[in-house]
Amino acid sequence: MLPITAIQNFDSLPPIAQEQVIAFIDFLKNRYATKSPDCFIDSLMAMPNVGKDSDFERVQNAQFI
Repeated sequence: MLPITAIQNFDSLPPIAQEQVIAFIDFLKNRYATKSPDCFIDSLMAMPNVGKDSDFERVQNAQFI
């Protein structure tokens, strides 16, 4: 479908249907939007159960040589 045809079809819809089309386009934009994490730590924190394994022991103020 050509863009001009899509616009003509949109214009021929009643106002309530036009609102639904616009809402659907917003939904698709949000669904397929690519969101990059600000940093590596943020991407790790977004993962479920990171650092919560039962065999994981957090070491505070450890110095590794």
